[in-house]
Amino acid sequence: MDGLTPISQYGLSDFFKDELPSSTTLIGSYDSRKNEYNIKIDGATDYVVSFNESTKGWSSFKSFTAMQSGISFNNNYYTFNDGELYKHHSNETRCNFYGATTQPYVEVVFNTNPYENKRFKNIIYEGTQGKVDLLDVTSDGSDADVYNINAKTGWFAETIVTPTQSGSINEFLEKDNKWYNYIKGDAITASNIDTSDFNVQGLGIITSNTASS
Repeated sequence: MDGLTPISQYGLSDFFKDELPSSTTLIGSYDSRKNEYNIKIDGATDYVVSFNESTKGWSSFKSFTAMQSGISFNNNYYTFNDGELYKHHSNETRCNFYGATTQPYVEVVFNTNPYENKRFKNIIYEGTQGKVDLLDVTSDGSDADVYNINAKTGWFAETIVTPTQSGSINEFLEKDNKWYNYIKGDAITASNIDTSDFNVQGLGIITSNTASS
């Protein structure tokens, strides 16, 4: 409607400036099932990134980076790899392409005011199964619970970083169709201690002291 528009300007201009000079091949294809334009970038690292016209932005990076071509036909999306034709959106197996499985992830950036330190105590999300670690029965049974008798794969927070702290959430608990857990900070050791951390500041009681001559 408005002629030719450089879609790289919608949030990924720096990404394309960094990646395109080293790329050797660009493969574009349209997924009519998802109404997304996928572009494959061959370079030092292979990427497949999707542009969505309805949202006027790049909606996601995709994990089928080994694709060699792609086409839509009868509202189905197909890609090619090593001469074989693969149909997408055809089963419930997630992120399994060309015989290899990858872990999906979402990277969220909270930057409304970059000059303020953010304090996060927990994370809650609505969605599919959260990751559950296998029951670890300690000597006093403090970790024993019904939910973790069996380990389950699912969503977890690999890293949570603010200007002053870092942590993670290894697993999520389910309650009222929502998944939640408290953020666990990274363990403090002699190699990574930072006196500006919230959990280092303040007064404490010395439990032991070893003097060396």
